[in-house]
Amino acid sequence: FKIAPKTNLLIDVLIVAVLLSLWRRIFLLAAANSSKTAVLFYGFNKETAELINYIKRNPQLGYGAAALSVPEHQKMSKEFLEFYEKNKEIEIFELKNELKDIVKHKNINIAVFLEDAVEENSTVSYFYNILPLGIIITNFPAFYELIMEKIPVSIINEHWFLENLNEQNKKTNEFFKRIFDILLAVFLFLAASPIIIITALITKITRG
Repeated sequence: FKIAPKTNLLIDVLIVAVLLSLWRRIFLLAAANSSKTAVLFYGFNKETAELINYIKRNPQLGYGAAALSVPEHQKMSKEFLEFYEKNKEIEIFELKNELKDIVKHKNINIAVFLEDAVEENSTVSYFYNILPLGIIITNFPAFYELIMEKIPVSIINEHWFLENLNEQNKKTNEFFKRIFDILLAVFLFLAASPIIIITALITKITRG
């Protein structure tokens, strides 16, 4: 009994596909059960919900949404209530009275805030007070870009374009400055080469 080469190839492909599928499931299961970087969010919008759900679907990223606090005016919004119904494992807390306790209890590593949610100086002071606990504090757009590898649509406005245009101009200027420095170094080397060669010959003749 002989197996045709095509049949043999098909069997090999199927075996590899099954093994890869099993390996992926084992990896995701291990990632889901492993310790994660606990993230606390302050403020809520559609992109917050998108990011938290993305983190939940991708445990291999190593992050976990552990706690969420929202300003009073957002608590009764339709978007937040729908989100909360599907994500009751995330602890909802009051920023003013519970922030330090939540950070300690949930072993929070990163605190992410939406800039439009941090309007009062008192809100900023709450985050300032948890700095001694070794917490990394970052704004939402930066964390969103880190995880999703794209910029949140909500921050793209005229101000954003101006900032990034200036940054691009700075990079362009640095590039041309580097090219100029390299060309200048090459020119100086070529200009000095005859002097170096003549000096070397004179030294050799004098010693010789």
